[in-house]
Amino acid sequence: MNYIYINCGTTTSRGYLVRDGKPSGYVSKVVGTKDSSLSGGNDILLAGLREIYDVLIDRNGLFERDIESVWISGMATSPFGITEIPHMTMPVNAQKMYDESVTFYEESYFDRELRLLRGVKNVPDGTVVDLENIEYISSIRGEEIDIVGLLSSNYTPEGPFVVVAPSSHTQFCYVKDGALTDILSSFTGELRYALSRDTMLYGEQEHGDVAMTEQFVRKGCEYLRKYGFCRAVQIVHGANTFGILSKAERTQILNGIITGSVTDLLAQHISKKWTDVEEIVIFGGKPYIEAYQILLKDTLPSMPVRLITDINGNSFALSGFLELLKIEENAAH
Repeated sequence: MNYIYINCGTTTSRGYLVRDGKPSGYVSKVVGTKDSSLSGGNDILLAGLREIYDVLIDRNGLFERDIESVWISGMATSPFGITEIPHMTMPVNAQKMYDESVTFYEESYFDRELRLLRGVKNVPDGTVVDLENIEYISSIRGEEIDIVGLLSSNYTPEGPFVVVAPSSHTQFCYVKDGALTDILSSFTGELRYALSRDTMLYGEQEHGDVAMTEQFVRKGCEYLRKYGFCRAVQIVHGANTFGILSKAERTQILNGIITGSVTDLLAQHISKKWTDVEEIVIFGGKPYIEAYQILLKDTLPSMPVRLITDINGNSFALSGFLELLKIEENAAH
């Protein structure tokens, strides 16, 4: 049987064709819920997701009738997604994610049912969120299926561990007894993008991939701890004003500032709340993610830190979907 799975992101969405339980097609498109937020409606998003769907079908010589079902995870269930669906409560594993998926008929662009995978929050249903408790509340849409993928692999540590998932946000996900049990969210990738694209730093930063080196990442974190965020960023600008350092070096320092603010937060959280954590696993393959590994090894020198780029050649999200597909197929027999 043929399935299409789309991981809907904030800026980029990725689609996969799965035939008889094996990945056989992939396409990505720069479209996400940021487009809905900026435009005030979700037409751009839906048209982009439909394009991913069409390309996967056409490239593989299929027809719509050949697709058993379409599954979509990530930001699709956010207020700027396909339709807003409330988060699940924790703990969450593959079975719960499957059981709490929602079937939604999308009539404008797909004209078919979609299986939407819900995000996760770290408070019980019915919690009244107010100014006094908002600082303790976090939620995710997308990383939960990545963790299901990790838990299905042989990369999983035996004891409690933290997954670090850097993207538009950095999500710290506490995993224990085979389930996602707690979350701590921070606004990082979007901040990095805004600073480097929409401020005077634009012409002072390298906009392609830049390898991280310990010297400059650590220097950024040092500035952050010594002077605070705003002054630390000004120092990066000052380095350009006075003609010192290359664009790549200034980019690394900025990454050290932003990353240092959240690695220090994680260290504090582990010391006070997630006290039984035995290992930290960092997701991702982009060069800037190396900054997390550098600073976490400095901040938590006795804690094992691993960087994992994929699961047996598949993305974390696709690996998670394949696990849900096993549950689906077992339920059908």
